[in-house]
Amino acid sequence: MAVTLVLALFSVAYLIQAWGLSMGTMSNPGPGAYPIGLGLFMLVCLGIQFFRDLRKKVGKAKGLPLRWQFCMGFASLGYAFLLEKAGYLVST
Repeated sequence: MAVTLVLALFSVAYLIQAWGLSMGTMSNPGPGAYPIGLGLFMLVCLGIQFFRDLRKKVGKAKGLPLRWQFCMGFASLGYAFLLEKAGYLVST
């Protein structure tokens, strides 16, 4: 449940940053359409997860082993470095 709340805080901060961008129109979306839509979608998904966590019995949480968490962290950092140097298409 704590992870859900932390991600919700990050999503709200993301939405606050994206709110200043222009949304545009349906036929011609502006630069803020995707980030705002993504932030709202993330908050909806986190809300669903939060209520699922509340309904579930409190017990020991099972997740990915620590080595996979490190692998995912390093993969994310590698993606971030490649994004600037190689471009979006190559790194994705």
